[in-house]
Amino acid sequence: MNQFFNLSRFGRLLRKHTAEQLPTYALGAAVLTGGILVVVGFLAYVGGGLSHMQQGILFTLMLLAAGSFFTSLVLAQFGVGSRAALALTLPASHFEKFLVAWLFSLPVFLAVFTAVFYLADWVALSLSPASDTLLNIFTAKNAPGLLAFFLVLHGVALWGSIFFTRQQFLKTAFGLVLLSIVGTVVNFRIMKALLGPVVQAVFPFGSVKLYNSASVTLPDGQEQWFNWLPLVLAGLLWLAAYARLTEKQL
Repeated sequence: MNQFFNLSRFGRLLRKHTAEQLPTYALGAAVLTGGILVVVGFLAYVGGGLSHMQQGILFTLMLLAAGSFFTSLVLAQFGVGSRAALALTLPASHFEKFLVAWLFSLPVFLAVFTAVFYLADWVALSLSPASDTLLNIFTAKNAPGLLAFFLVLHGVALWGSIFFTRQQFLKTAFGLVLLSIVGTVVNFRIMKALLGPVVQAVFPFGSVKLYNSASVTLPDGQEQWFNWLPLVLAGLLWLAAYARLTEKQL
């Protein structure tokens, strides 16, 4: 039997995880539905309705917040204590255990969150006739960018869930904010040193805005390569999380 991945063994692990965690996941989905309904309903009532842009903003913020929180917990069982001992002794490979966590925190979560948001949004908009129609997130022009950003954030949260043993969400969020601030400052200083005092603002992996209203960007042929950067970064973060999981031993 293949010690890295076996479909039959993986299926048993997936069914076991689903049976054990389904009540918790169902309760979490219900709480998420109620929370979204309260927020969307309140804003629709106060603002006299919600436009497509407002619905898109709410979808984006809630997806990133809920997704990063849920993902930061999926590998927490491999931290320390009796839960870690029980999880590590399951008759499955590290890759199969990682794949179960990856499936539930990415494709399954995206499907459930989208369904939950549309349900809550539909109920709220039905009670507010002045609102626009339901937002179609699948045809939104910024949907690919949102998905790419979510994949990177998912990778960060997944790595944090196995790297930290306690308070994974808080520690990961703090580290991400600190890294973003330091990276932005360093990036600005580098561009300032290269281009001089005419630099007004620098957007990470984007254009450089100058004080004379001009901007500096890469040629179109080279700029297209940056579209693959989030996917590569997310993949590296997933590999880092898996590597960290393989280090966990009894």
